Amino acid sequence: MYDVPAVWLAVHQYARGTNLYETGMPAFEQTDYGQGPVYGCLLFKKGTSWLHPTTVPLASTYQSSTFAEPGAVIRNVTRATNTQTYQAAFATFDPDDPNNPRGRTAQFAAYGFDQTAPVSWADVLTTDYIAQL
Repeated sequence: MYDVPAVWLAVHQYARGTNLYETGMPAFEQTDYGQGPVYGCLLFKKGTSWLHPTTVPLASTYQSSTFAEPGAVIRNVTRATNTQTYQAAFATFDPDDPNNPRGRTAQFAAYGFDQTAPVSWADVLTTDYIAQL
């Protein structure tokens, strides 16, 4: 549950393994309804017009983050795609070279939300985050 890249990739692979979903992202919410633990996921349906598979070249990011630094990967992927045609994006943590322990060699696999997506990017004050704790 606390290996962010592994959980994220597992959700992506679960979604891709169905006939209904293109990809997904973990909510990092775990519960048990009496039949074993379950994990919350956000799943995106196949054919969603505003969600697009993309890659982010490592050279397009300002840091050389590895899968050991998932927050940096997410930040770099979002920033790199935010300057293109996408509002935001998220990495799938699918390695481009499974033999590279860093998780990526040349690029990050990702999904981007185009300008028509019913999502929005927002910069939220740190004090607002802290107030939620």
